Amino acid sequence: MKRSLAEDRAAVHFRSCLATKSRADGNQSPVVAMGDCVILLELLRLKLGEFDAILDPSNPGRFRGRSGLKSDIERVMGAGCRVHITKWGASHMRGAPRNDERRGNKRHLIKMVEILNGYSDGPEQLRAVYHDCIRRHQRFWDGFSLKIQVRKEDSLQKRLADLLSLSSHGRVQQGLVFSALRRRYPDSHEIVTKRTFAGDAQSSGSGIFRGGDVQVWSGERPLLVIEVKDAVIDAVAWERVERTHGSHEYPLFLLGSSYRPASLQARIGAQSNVHALHLLDFFLSLVFLITMEEGLAPEVVLAEIVAIFNTDFCIAIENDPSIGITMIDS
Repeated sequence: MKRSLAEDRAAVHFRSCLATKSRADGNQSPVVAMGDCVILLELLRLKLGEFDAILDPSNPGRFRGRSGLKSDIERVMGAGCRVHITKWGASHMRGAPRNDERRGNKRHLIKMVEILNGYSDGPEQLRAVYHDCIRRHQRFWDGFSLKIQVRKEDSLQKRLADLLSLSSHGRVQQGLVFSALRRRYPDSHEIVTKRTFAGDAQSSGSGIFRGGDVQVWSGERPLLVIEVKDAVIDAVAWERVERTHGSHEYPLFLLGSSYRPASLQARIGAQSNVHALHLLDFFLSLVFLITMEEGLAPEVVLAEIVAIFNTDFCIAIENDPSIGITMIDS
């Protein structure tokens, strides 16, 4: 007997992966990263391609390309929709997914393979499940997209304050810091960052090490590492940062909207190689430094930073042009 999508085990499992959790800063973040959600969809595609085949948990097949799943999403959601796929597609699973502290919990991938290998409701039912999962995947990740508009007539400081105070799961704040540093050091230093939800170990650039939202490199040497927070930094948030970096030789900058209690900022700044600053102050300092060195109006500098944000961060790193910033006349 055909099951409803509400009862189908594969559909129920996929829905359970589209969940959020509260972060220490009070914002929500996905429980399962987008890349793993894409892998779950690709596992469904593999099963549909050879329904009677048994998926090998340690090597279910190659699905790194994006074209097949992208076409399916556009077919289900309509041509021209914004497709939520990591820019590299789904990663190829090499070796059995591990479920331990060292590699993180990959039980959601293991469970989907087990469900599909025991799936007995036929390919037509699974196709309906696959299309339902695509719709849910798209709606879920649409919820992490923003429409950001800033009025040109507002003062520079108000525009920056509005942007840096947006509730955006940290994407706007991290991206603007990355873009301002890339504008300040276009050639002499390498400025690297990561996808907002990628985790500390997945950064973009040649010199990579664990920890930090934005990193500035000179050759093989890290000049500084920046942790960007889009909320008040309290003792819990600081403890997580401290645990991530441990003892380090590179200068670590911690940027937040404010500190609670206010004395925490001084306590953090007293640590070796740690600097605790307000995010708005740090950003304004960069803008005015560029203004002074190059003789440009601050508004011009901000517009150039926003242009870098819209291309180098939103598209090249986040693969999400919907969070781009638009300057409007009124």
